[in-house]
Amino acid sequence: MKLPPDFTFSQSNLQSFVNCHHQFYLRYIRKLAWPAQSTADDLRMQNHLQAGSRFHTLIHQYFLGLPVDRLSQIAASDPLPEMQTWWHLFQTFARAHLSAENLPEFSVRSALADSPLIAKFDLLNIQPDRLTIYDWKTNYHPIRRAALQKSLQTRVYPFVLFNELNSILPALQLSPEDITLVYWQANSPESPLAFPYTPDQHAANSAYLSSLLQDIASFQPEDFTRTTNDRTCRFCVYRSLCERGLAAGSLDDLKDEAPDEDSLADFTIQLDSLPEVSF
Repeated sequence: MKLPPDFTFSQSNLQSFVNCHHQFYLRYIRKLAWPAQSTADDLRMQNHLQAGSRFHTLIHQYFLGLPVDRLSQIAASDPLPEMQTWWHLFQTFARAHLSAENLPEFSVRSALADSPLIAKFDLLNIQPDRLTIYDWKTNYHPIRRAALQKSLQTRVYPFVLFNELNSILPALQLSPEDITLVYWQANSPESPLAFPYTPDQHAANSAYLSSLLQDIASFQPEDFTRTTNDRTCRFCVYRSLCERGLAAGSLDDLKDEAPDEDSLADFTIQLDSLPEVSF
């Protein structure tokens, strides 16, 4: 299957492929728009995603050096009641853990199986002997460690960083054990989920991700089959096209099965399609 010439793989579109080959085909190859609800409460979902986007913007501006007092005023005036609490909890965490050099909204581009692969970090914390990737989560429910463990994000982020380490930080002589991915959850700030990296994981991720990319490149249209997990279809806009039902699932049903709202947004409402938030 010939992908668009400007196509770049990411944890988001690879997660879509793993969730459902056919969903990936409809969205990224055919680029088919489909007028269906992603959830039974789309407005609630969109409002929450927009609030998450605003929170990420606050954090980005914090690391760019904007006055904290001004950012705190913005958080206090946000239409989401929880925003001020999220902001206070983040500042407490940042003061305790985010010393040394920090690169917010940092993108790293690599190549694998003759294809471009990109990772976009919310924050890269650089210490002389350690690199920590931080990802801020504003999901409805605390994310289970097991769900994140098997997510493509947990595979792709440290893999791309170590692959390109000599290019982006040539002065650092580090190994995979010196990289950690941390998920900080606004709704569970006392328990960040840390995923240390290892050489064995790097080798396994290289083989696994290469296999995914090669499969996608070699697939013909008929190979992009529908998932056998009908529960996934409840949150997919293509479910009626695939004759997998008309009614969308409720956000409350995501508690025990979806890693976070970013995954849901990837195949329903794109965060990068939302309007820019300006302050």
